[in-house]
Amino acid sequence: MNELEDQLASAFERLAERAPHHPDLAGTARRRARRRQVSTVTGLAVASVAVVVTGLLVVPNGLFNDSKDTSDVAVAPVTPCRTSVTKTVLPEWARGGFSEPEPVMPFVTSASGNVVAILFGNQLSSPPRPDVANKVLWVWHQYPADLNIRASARLDGTGPAVTAGLPTPAGPSYVDLPSPGCWRLTLSWTGGSDTIDLRVLTPAEAARRP
Repeated sequence: MNELEDQLASAFERLAERAPHHPDLAGTARRRARRRQVSTVTGLAVASVAVVVTGLLVVPNGLFNDSKDTSDVAVAPVTPCRTSVTKTVLPEWARGGFSEPEPVMPFVTSASGNVVAILFGNQLSSPPRPDVANKVLWVWHQYPADLNIRASARLDGTGPAVTAGLPTPAGPSYVDLPSPGCWRLTLSWTGGSDTIDLRVLTPAEAARRP
């Protein structure tokens, strides 16, 4: 019992001495004080258990959630389709078949730098010009071990994939794409890929470009 309960028990004992009709008044007071103490301890124990259980049940959101929150994961954006036709001396490894030691030709380089597309007509057009074909010479610095190279094209780099009009991108070929615009060609083979952006103009625009 605490000090207050001791004082109450003593007071009831003094009252019991003055009340002969209830000789066990002091004992009754002690028993009631004990019951209050037990009730108090029990209540504290129950409250403590409740706090512990509550602490076990209330956990940070997602602690037991196997799914990962990807809301803050940065997603790399698709780079814009851009192409630049360079008209200068071809790389040394791309000069095979030319009679001049340092041939100057318009060409576009792939993203990896491993492939160049040499444009014999200076510009590609859609539809093809009647007097100038969309002839391209594909030259690889290093060919992949798997020579089964495939090509697909997407307008602006994000449109539906197109394969019609695309030959195997190795050696000389004709590249006829369905509409003007910037076309991103994906060159794929077993175990790797590369991309190259080609600008396709209207026949009138291509005729005006040098």
